[in-house]
Amino acid sequence: MTNGIEQVGRGADWRLLSGAIGGLLLSAGWMVPRAFADVRLPAVVGDNMVLQQENDVAVWGWASPGEKVVVRGSWGGSPAEAIGDEHGKWRSSLRTPKAGGPFAVTITGNNTLTLSNVMIGEVWVCSGQSNMEWRLEQAEGGAAAVQAARHKNLRLFMVKNTVAARPMDDCVTEGGGWRECSPESAAGFSAVGYFFAREIQSVIDVPVGLISADWGGTPAEAWTSERVMRQFPEFGPRLDEIAALSADPNERAMKLEERARKWWDGIDAHADAFGPAGNAGSWAAKDVDDRAWKDIKLPQTMGPDGLGQFDGVVYFRKTIDVPPGFESGATLELGPIDDMDDAYVNGVRVGSTHEDGRWNVPRQYGVVSGLLKAGKATIAVRVFDQSGPGGINGKVDQMVLRPAGGKGTSLSLAGDWKYKVGPAKAKIGAVPGGVNIDANTPTTLYNGMIAPIIPFGIRGVIWYQGESNRYDPTRYGTLFPAMIKNWREDWGRGEFPFYFVQIAPYIYGGDRGETAGIREAQLKTLSLPNTGMAVTMDVGNPKDIHPVKKREVGHRLALWALAKDYGRTGVEWSGPLFKSITVKGNKIGVEFDHAESGLLVKGDRLTHVQIAGENRKFVDAQVQIAGGTLVLSHPSIASPVAVRYGWGDACEPNLFNNAGLPASPFRSDNWPLGDGK
Repeated sequence: MTNGIEQVGRGADWRLLSGAIGGLLLSAGWMVPRAFADVRLPAVVGDNMVLQQENDVAVWGWASPGEKVVVRGSWGGSPAEAIGDEHGKWRSSLRTPKAGGPFAVTITGNNTLTLSNVMIGEVWVCSGQSNMEWRLEQAEGGAAAVQAARHKNLRLFMVKNTVAARPMDDCVTEGGGWRECSPESAAGFSAVGYFFAREIQSVIDVPVGLISADWGGTPAEAWTSERVMRQFPEFGPRLDEIAALSADPNERAMKLEERARKWWDGIDAHADAFGPAGNAGSWAAKDVDDRAWKDIKLPQTMGPDGLGQFDGVVYFRKTIDVPPGFESGATLELGPIDDMDDAYVNGVRVGSTHEDGRWNVPRQYGVVSGLLKAGKATIAVRVFDQSGPGGINGKVDQMVLRPAGGKGTSLSLAGDWKYKVGPAKAKIGAVPGGVNIDANTPTTLYNGMIAPIIPFGIRGVIWYQGESNRYDPTRYGTLFPAMIKNWREDWGRGEFPFYFVQIAPYIYGGDRGETAGIREAQLKTLSLPNTGMAVTMDVGNPKDIHPVKKREVGHRLALWALAKDYGRTGVEWSGPLFKSITVKGNKIGVEFDHAESGLLVKGDRLTHVQIAGENRKFVDAQVQIAGGTLVLSHPSIASPVAVRYGWGDACEPNLFNNAGLPASPFRSDNWPLGDGK
């Protein structure tokens, strides 16, 4: 789940950047010619779109300088007019009616464009990192949800993963633009976004449009504009470097290609296990003696129960018995690999995935005719994980060797493999890039994925991110609110709703309070107007950074929208949120917002709640519940001064309100994160 070199999109190979489009994305953004014979529109304005109801929505594009453009909606009302500026860019404001449709939108300049099947309704942006990107088909109950995803009035638009050094005028899309929700279009769409929209739609019964712009493993600074990032002096040198990038796309592309090729070709030379002259022949060949290699069951994640939190190269081998029928070729299927890989059959490389952002894409590589014969054969895979969990970590039925043409019996590759740990990332570094920007770089995702969809009319944003900023929760406490303000200011639509997800329990390893600090930063961000937070401490998986219970997450985000934006009364939209403490003798009382109807403990007793005295030594508290108040004490603490609840990376606490919504982790103290262990 990482970010490597610059790329055009999810499926981009580093070689593509030797072409023109890579240079455009990395230099001046999406370069628009100064004059057009015809009116042209951005990708987000098109057939099948949803326009925000009862609003003045932006419709924009390009034409000839000075050209008059008229925009009309088939629902009636006054047309909108605009004039192309010196670069041919124009922008109009079109008034929309109440929800309904389908309608047509006509744009007339020197030519006429007609957009069909346009709906009027509610539009939300879904953004963040991998837990927002997580596809519907991957969620718990995903197969059934995909098959049921037949909703003509739910429309989906996916912004392709795109890095850019300058704000782009237009975006690259997945699927070719706006699409009606169907099993085909929904399967790869954000599960959280889908479940959020379906719940809203089931209640208010209007068309809903979702724009997904998300990328796994990315920090908040990548989603923030240069204007705002300049407020953080520590990022100044990096921002200066981005600003100084060469504008020559050919020069950049050649350097990128050369450096990347040398890095991949020389990676095995760093593997001590193979000596200074290490190469693929010393680990991938059929006759390599791997008896001293360690045993492992695949698929699995290189996480707490596997190879530990190891970032670097790991080599895998498996010897199989091949029956007759594979002589004419085969397909090697390995499932998703996090992050990058090279696959070999009998010492011959059959495929590679070296581009970033494909950590959740199943691998399928063709095996040429004649490479396999009846008898023993060796499958060897080199995996490079750049950060976080990694490995060959799909499902058992995704690891298979299939004979060409589908004839004959396929061989399962799941189960026993051999592995050897290669060089750590600290030794070999990240995949190099000639221009040295990637999806972790400040501003690059704002430039490539958010700027191009501004100023499309939206109701609000749902956001799931934070794991990639856990190394510095103090900074995140300032950066995340600044990013929210940044989007609101640039959209120019006021303080629109911004609802986000608090990160779920996960065993990060070596945690010193950083994870709890991120959750605290998210909790404090609720001080911004018109924000909301979905707590996930009860629907996570401490052994999987990608918990599959996305329906619950979408539901909890939808509660905020239904109560705050759509006027639904009698809806509790949040779990208990820490309000204050009161100390009386040896007892400390804790008051909450959103606990007016009382508190609920799921289980025999309340867990993960601790108190401390002046010595800052926390102990598990004895608990009484009085309506919406916790009363805490401990025989060893005569004068308690502080309370902490759910204060750990992977804990799963069990306090709820009577609406069944979980309490957010909190602390009443402001001691340094490492104190109070």
